[in-house]
Amino acid sequence: MAPGSMSKSRQLFRETFRQQRSNTFVSCWHSGASDNDAMWRLYGAEKDGSVCVRSTVAKLAPRLPAWVMLGRVNYVSYDEPWLEEANAYIPFFRKRTCFEHEREVRLLFNKTLDDIPNGPGQTATGFAVAFDPEQTISTIYISPTAPAWFEQVVQSSVRRLGMKIEVAPAPMARKPVF
Repeated sequence: MAPGSMSKSRQLFRETFRQQRSNTFVSCWHSGASDNDAMWRLYGAEKDGSVCVRSTVAKLAPRLPAWVMLGRVNYVSYDEPWLEEANAYIPFFRKRTCFEHEREVRLLFNKTLDDIPNGPGQTATGFAVAFDPEQTISTIYISPTAPAWFEQVVQSSVRRLGMKIEVAPAPMARKPVF
C-alpha cells in the first residue's frame, strides 16, 4: 500500500459517513435482561415519568420492513486501528467502549441507500413505520421515579387504544427482599 493511501481512504470514508448521517434514521434499544438505573437516568425523564417498552429481537425482527436493518452495536477502541469490509452501515453499529453499559441494539435505515418501496410516511422527526404493538411489545414498564398517577395514565391509554399489553412498574422499582 502506498504511503499516505490509508489516510486518504480514511478521509474519504469519514466524509461519506458524514454525508450519510443526515439520511440515516436510527432507533436505539437496550438489550439487557432487565432495566437498570443508568438507562433510566440517561434516557428517562426523572420528573414527569417515562416508559420502557420491552420486546425481544425474536418478536421485533420478523415484523420489520425489509428496508429496516437490525443489529447489535459493536463497542470498539478508536485508539486501535480497525479495518473491515466496506459497508456503509458499519459506523452506525459502532460506539466507543466507554458506552458498553448501554448494550445497544439498533434499528436503522438510510433513505438514500436502502430500497424503500414507495417510501414510508415521513414525519417532522423521522419516518413512520407501521407495526402491530400487541405482536411486538410484551410489557410497558413505568419509570421508577414516575409519580403515582403516571402509571394510571399509561394503563388507561393502553386500554383506550384497545391493546392488551401489560403495564407494570419497572423491575428496579420493586423493594429489595432484605
